[in-house]
Amino acid sequence: MAALKCPNPSCPFLFDPTQVPPGAVLTCPRCTMRFTLGGPAAPPVPAFDSTTSDDAVATPSVVNSRMMLVVGVGAVLAVIFAILALYFSTPRKSATNPDERFFRDVNLAVTVPPVWETDEALRKFGNVLAMKKSESSARFCLATRDFRTRPPQPGELRDGLVAKRLDKLFDDLDDQPPVQESWLGQPAEKVTFRGRSGENSYAGAGWAVGVHGRAYWFIAWSLESEYDREQADLEAVRAGCRLIDTDLNWKTSESGSTVLAGEGFHVLDGDRWWTAESDPTSEDPKAVMLLKAAFRSGIRSDRPPQAWAAVYKLGPSDDAIGTLSNYVKARYAKHFGIQKFVELSDEPQGDAPAAGMPATLAAMRFQAVHESANIEKLVVVNAVNTASGVVGIEAWCPWSDRAKWEKRLLALASSLTAP
Repeated sequence: MAALKCPNPSCPFLFDPTQVPPGAVLTCPRCTMRFTLGGPAAPPVPAFDSTTSDDAVATPSVVNSRMMLVVGVGAVLAVIFAILALYFSTPRKSATNPDERFFRDVNLAVTVPPVWETDEALRKFGNVLAMKKSESSARFCLATRDFRTRPPQPGELRDGLVAKRLDKLFDDLDDQPPVQESWLGQPAEKVTFRGRSGENSYAGAGWAVGVHGRAYWFIAWSLESEYDREQADLEAVRAGCRLIDTDLNWKTSESGSTVLAGEGFHVLDGDRWWTAESDPTSEDPKAVMLLKAAFRSGIRSDRPPQAWAAVYKLGPSDDAIGTLSNYVKARYAKHFGIQKFVELSDEPQGDAPAAGMPATLAAMRFQAVHESANIEKLVVVNAVNTASGVVGIEAWCPWSDRAKWEKRLLALASSLTAP
């Protein structure tokens, strides 16, 4: 067996390997370097035989390498997802306009001059941006909500602006009726307001717009005593908002109206809010369908505003809607003591159903009033003649909820068809 040289390159000392057992720790008597003599070679790992039975398993080395591969791939994917999430959720800045920030996940770009800084206290009101101007009382919030399958309704836009934000930002809120303006290149509703927070009085304005199935809100304000001075800078920020893609390939994925059918008739539910009650005769002996709906909005309520509708089958008549109107008036007199009915001819109030209004509005509208009991209802009626008699619908809600329901009740009643 050949002599074993000291592993120190500058030391010429030679060991006799026959006198030293494998694995021993040696000290060179010349240079004093310590080292371990190599042990016996490990037995070879048996190769995996692919012809073995189905119960055979891979060797630990194969399993470990596969596990390491899976872990490695998972780690790479996690890094990629984290980078993508950070890219889309973090505002990017334009190379040509360093003050412009991009919020690609909500299709929005905003130019904000350096005098503005983030206001964390307002983040719950502005889920896109909430900022304050340096050395000033000026503030703004920019928020959005994705309605996914449909465009937001005007009432939902107003709720998101006033009820969900202004009412919570300010006490003693004095908001003016909305006026039509433009924002993000779209028709928008503008609300001017005054309000109090703590000991201070504030003035400002808010805008609401719906586009591509998404609602956008912008609210700007300052101390009332400073508003005239700050208004130009606040308006500059609003004017600096733009849609990144103005022609998104988006369309509503809701199918529109739902048909509510009875025996020999049907009506169209343009909101998908109406549900049929199991026993229509609980409302009236001649009712063949009884519907009920609860008003839906972004404002949570334990008792949302409700409306009802009943379909009746009456005897033959040459005047279908007159026959139904007389029947409904007699029913109201008997059950509620209501004998005053004022026919309405002014512009209907409220929002149209999501599916839109019918081309022809055949229904009639009444204000039903019990003068001594302080009971008032909005009543909408429509009727058609059939071979077996009159089929008519009566839809109603409390008069105080007229602004929420009138167009919806009018659309439902006008859709009555008896083929």
